[in-house]
Amino acid sequence: MTAVVWVLLFWALYATVSHYMHAPIAPRVGQPGRPTDLETYEPLLSHDRPLYNVTVAYCQPRGGCTLPRISDDHAGPWVRVDRPLTAKTARQLGAWNTFGKPLYGRFVFYRRALTTHSVRIIDIFAATTAKRPNGTDWERVREPLVAPRAHHPGVYLYIRKAPASAPDVGVTELSVHYGHHTPLPGFVAAGTIEPAHRLHSRKAKVTLLARHGPLPRVPRPTLRFRADGTFKILQIADLHLSVLEEPCRDVEDRASCQSHNHTVARIEAWLDAEKPDLVVLTGDQWNGQGTSWDERSATPLWVDPLVRRRIPWIPVLGNHDSESGFFSRTEQMLFLAQLPYSLAEAGAHALHGAGNYQVPVYAASNNTEAWTMYALDSGANAPFSLWHLWQSALYDWG
Repeated sequence: MTAVVWVLLFWALYATVSHYMHAPIAPRVGQPGRPTDLETYEPLLSHDRPLYNVTVAYCQPRGGCTLPRISDDHAGPWVRVDRPLTAKTARQLGAWNTFGKPLYGRFVFYRRALTTHSVRIIDIFAATTAKRPNGTDWERVREPLVAPRAHHPGVYLYIRKAPASAPDVGVTELSVHYGHHTPLPGFVAAGTIEPAHRLHSRKAKVTLLARHGPLPRVPRPTLRFRADGTFKILQIADLHLSVLEEPCRDVEDRASCQSHNHTVARIEAWLDAEKPDLVVLTGDQWNGQGTSWDERSATPLWVDPLVRRRIPWIPVLGNHDSESGFFSRTEQMLFLAQLPYSLAEAGAHALHGAGNYQVPVYAASNNTEAWTMYALDSGANAPFSLWHLWQSALYDWG
C-alpha cells in the first residue's frame, strides 16, 4: 500500500511540473517608451537613455541581492544584468532547462538615467588593478567582479562619467558573454571578467559587453520572388551548437576536427555558394544536452554569418533547443525575433508551442502575396501522463 501511495504522489508532482513547463508563458519583453523599460533587463531593446550608475552584488536564493540604498531621483531602480559573472555558476544555472532556475551568484546591476539630460556613464571597462585604464577620470566600483584571493588581485569595474553637456555618447546597455566567439549584434567587448583556463578547456572565457547609444534597428525584411519567378530557400537543420567547443561526431578525423570552426565554415560556404533569398533553420540550432547553457552566447555562431550577409531567416525549434539554457521555448522565440533580419514570431500564446507563425512572400513587381510559408512548433516532448497507458493514439497513421 505504501508503494502505491508513493507512486501516486510522484505522479501528481510530475504531472503538476509538466503542466507548468508546457503552459504558455507570457513574454517578458518590454515595449519601447513604457515605464517598465527602466525596470526590465532586455539587452536587445533600443534604449536612448544612458546608464547613470553601476554596481556589483551577490545574490542568493533566499536572501535576495544586497544592493546599495537609492538616495536620489536621477535614475530608475537597480536592474540586474541577468547572467552571473562566473562561467561555473552560469553553467550550473543554465545546464538543464527543467525545473526552473534558482538565483545565486555575483551579478552586475545598473540604474538607467531618467532623462538624456543628466550625468551619464560614457565608458566602462573590466580589469585587474594592474591593468586598470589610464587616466585620472576613471573611477573604480567598490565591489569586485571577481573577489581578490591568493595570487589573484581580483577584477573590478572601472567607469568614466560625463555631464549632459559633453558630446560623448553614453553607455546604454551591458551584457555578459561566455566563450570566444562573436557577441550579440550591437555590443563590443569591455574587458575580461574571467579568462579561459589554459589547461582546463571546459572553462569558458567570460567577457563584459557594452553598447554605446541606441541599438541600430534593421527594418523587418520583405520577401519577394525574383524577377525570373524564382525564390531560393536554404534549409539548415541540426546545427547543435554549444557555448564551448564540443567533440565532433560522425567524422573520420575526429582529433583534428573543431566543431565550431568547421560548422560555421560550412554555413559560410553554403551561403556564399547558394546566395539564398531566405534561410530556414528547422530545429536544434542549440545542442541542449547540458552544453548550450547560455543561448545568448551560442546564438551568434549561426546568426552572425546571416547578419553580415543581410540574409532574412526564420527559425523553428527542435526537441533539443529547450533542454538547456536560461530561456523557456517562448522566451527563445522572443529572443530570436529581436535579432537582425529575423522574421521569427513567438506566435499566439493560446496555441500549443512557441513559434507558430506565417511568413508571406510577395510578387516581384507588386504587393500581391504570392506564397505563404507556415512555421509550426511540434514541441519538445509529450507531457507526461500515466493515462497514456490506457489511451489510444489520437492521430491516424493511414
